[in-house]
Amino acid sequence: MREQLGRVRVAARTLIDAHLALLKAEMAEIGGQLKQIAAFVGGIVVLALYAVSLIVIGGTLFLGEWLFGSIGWGVLHGILLAAGVIVALALLIIEAPRALIARPLGWAAAVGIITTLVLGLNVPRNLSEWAADLVIANVVPTLDPQYAPAVVAMVVFAIVFALVGLAVGARSEGGLGAISGLVVGALVGALIGLLFGGLVFSWQPAAAIGVTIGLITWIALMGWRASKANLDPQARFEKLWPRATYETALETKTWLEQEWTKRLSRPGSR
Repeated sequence: MREQLGRVRVAARTLIDAHLALLKAEMAEIGGQLKQIAAFVGGIVVLALYAVSLIVIGGTLFLGEWLFGSIGWGVLHGILLAAGVIVALALLIIEAPRALIARPLGWAAAVGIITTLVLGLNVPRNLSEWAADLVIANVVPTLDPQYAPAVVAMVVFAIVFALVGLAVGARSEGGLGAISGLVVGALVGALIGLLFGGLVFSWQPAAAIGVTIGLITWIALMGWRASKANLDPQARFEKLWPRATYETALETKTWLEQEWTKRLSRPGSR
């Protein structure tokens, strides 16, 4: 009888070991298949992200080349658009009023359209030529007509921006600020005057500059309006704390402590 029990025990152990070996073999095969599936899924995700990135980046570059004549405009507009969306999303995260995003976007669109029209119609160049004709006729007859519009625009813009820089610098930092503002304003104004008075724009670069100015305006206005809106990011993130549960837990703890104290203070409770 004892011998038979030993044989049964050996047979049962052998059977169990066989089942465990079969289970390990099947699990190893299933694990290999799962690894293969995971690799395929990972490849699909990577290629999908690559395709999306290619559409976004390539589409931006294509639009820059197709609409504005240069891939560089696509790069610049893509960066500015991404920056604007980042600022807008940050404002939405802290629950800023949507008007802080929508109204600057409307103003930015208006600024971009006006800039495009002004440059596309060559209003600065035409005004510079008109002013240059007056200067040649009445002030400096020897001024070369070919460079006169750029020179006149540089002088006019330099004077205007120098006066603005002088006023702003004097108001913020006194005498030293006034001198710095005067010099910086004159240099910036001369550069802008050279750009607007010395160049003739076609509609493509005019539209590209208009889009650039519009995007910059959108970002700047969102930041400025947000700084004036008295936003409270701390109050927004405090909503993510389970305050009601925490306060209820504190109340329950206080009640239990009171009940325990009462129970201990009763006669014969010990």
